[in-house]
Parts: sequence; structure tokens; C-alpha cells
Amino acid sequence: MTATTIDAASSARKGATIEATGIQKLYPGGRSGVLALAGVDLRINSGAFVALIGPSGCGKSTLLRLLASIEEPTGGSVRIDGQPPARLAEAHGLGIAFQDHALMPWLSVRRNVALPYRLAGLQPDWDRVDQLVEMVGLSAFAAARPGQLSGGMRQRVSIGRALVLSPRLLLLDEPFGALDLVTRRRLNFELQRIWSELGTTTLLVTHSVEEAVLLADEVHVMSSGPGRVVETFAVAADRPRNHKYVQTDGYLDLCRAIGASLDRAAGIGDA
Repeated sequence: MTATTIDAASSARKGATIEATGIQKLYPGGRSGVLALAGVDLRINSGAFVALIGPSGCGKSTLLRLLASIEEPTGGSVRIDGQPPARLAEAHGLGIAFQDHALMPWLSVRRNVALPYRLAGLQPDWDRVDQLVEMVGLSAFAAARPGQLSGGMRQRVSIGRALVLSPRLLLLDEPFGALDLVTRRRLNFELQRIWSELGTTTLLVTHSVEEAVLLADEVHVMSSGPGRVVETFAVAADRPRNHKYVQTDGYLDLCRAIGASLDRAAGIGDA
């Protein structure tokens, strides 16, 4: 797979800093509503890669929507560089990639990557677009449409699109969840390389402990709903992390420790 380095002039701006304090999210329903998040505290430093993991329905995706200003909290405070999340979105400083790649089927790879320029009312920087298409290893498929690509290739287009406006914050919600294990691992290594080059603050929601420990500087474990962060694990391994790293005792021990924390969060094994 071809790799390229994005020019310094078009690389990501300094990564954003996130500060979430006492976040609550209550949805209407029933007599008293449905409490999705209850007192979430989370700090992410500029340029960090952080993973969020927890049982299904614990509010991980809800938290990402709050950070993306798609929804508003019903309690607590969310600040990105000291400002409400909407300010970052308005400044085109936010990139998002989900499990559903949501590519436009009638557009080529190149034009899908360029789409955020159009949505922001900007003229595309085609040099930037082409650099990102190359960075995600799809230069040979720049003219292809999504229906001509594999699932892994479509996810790489989605990540390139999320990065095209040089975001200061990248939110990833299970972007590789539907892929086979081999493709998923390969894209994990590619994502690590791209993040290392761009320095964008990145928050990954995943159900995979192994993926979290491979990619992240910190792994935050959330409880069953209503969600809150119950334990944080630092990942001290040097970068880049390669195939040898996932065979080390340190990697395997940390995976087991986080797995045990997830069991506790889900109430598995309780008397």
C-alpha cells in the first residue's frame, strides 16, 4: 500500500483539547425519560489518541454525538478548547467517520473525499484531496465509485473524507466494526500511521479491546447504561506499534486487564 506524507502547509491544525465534566444525557420516554449518560468526566489532551469502550447501550455513541454538537447534554459541561463543541464544527475543525461509511454512490473516490469542501461552501483543494487519496492507499482507484470497492476500501475513503478539511478533532464510531479481522487489523495499522503524520486529536469508539490497546494512548472503560467512565488505562507502548507488539506480554496483559474491567462494568461474574 502506497504511503505519502501530507505537506506541512496542509496538515492538521494543532489537535483540540476536550474537557467533559459531569455530562448527563436524558432522552424523553416513559415516566421519567431514559438516562443515557450519568456524570461522565473525560479529558483528552491535544494530539492524543483515545479509545472509548464499554457494553452495548452504555452511551458511547451518544457521547460522540455530544462532542460533535449533533446533540446537546441535559446536564454538565462539554468544552473543546474552552468553547462549546458547535464552535469547532462551525470552523470546519471536526471530522467524523462511522461504521456506515455513508459515501455518495454516484461520486468517485476522489469526489467523495472532496465532498466536505462542497458542503462547507468552499472550493476543493484538489492537491489536498489527491494527497489524502494517496495517503489512504487508493490512488489507483481515484476514479472508481463506491460500488466498485471492497468494504475496507470504502472505509478508507470515509477516513480520507473525514480528514480533508484538516480537522483538529477526529471522531470515529466503530469505523471498522463490519470488516473481517484481517482487513480490520490492516486498517488499524494504516489509521495509526495517518494519525502519527497528522497529529489530529482522535477519539475512537470500539467494541474491540484489542483494537483499543493497539491504537490508543488511553483506554476509557464505560459502565452499563446509564454510562459513565469507570476506569482508565494508559497504554505506554512506543510507536509505531506493529505486528510484533500485539504478541508481547505487555499488550496481552493489558488486553486481559481491560477485558476484566469490561466484565465488571457489565456486571459479568457478580454474585
